[in-house]
Amino acid sequence: RVSIIMFSSSNKLHEFISPNTTTKEIIDLYQTVSDVDVWSAHYERMQETKRKLLETNRKLRTQIKQRLGECLDELDI
Repeated sequence: RVSIIMFSSSNKLHEFISPNTTTKEIIDLYQTVSDVDVWSAHYERMQETKRKLLETNRKLRTQIKQRLGECLDELDI
């Protein structure tokens, strides 16, 4: 099985993958054979981004409620 991923100098993506296989299968096989976890760092970054977005969402919802006259207990005086 072969997977070739190339980026040109203009950042254009070119790839070749053996028939009847996917890039994910190749990467999963690479992880198994080399005992390297290529997804963990990406997963951790996604989890941190999710945490930040949830916190931003919570704050914005509170602000909306306050402007609608709800959750006034949390307002700074």
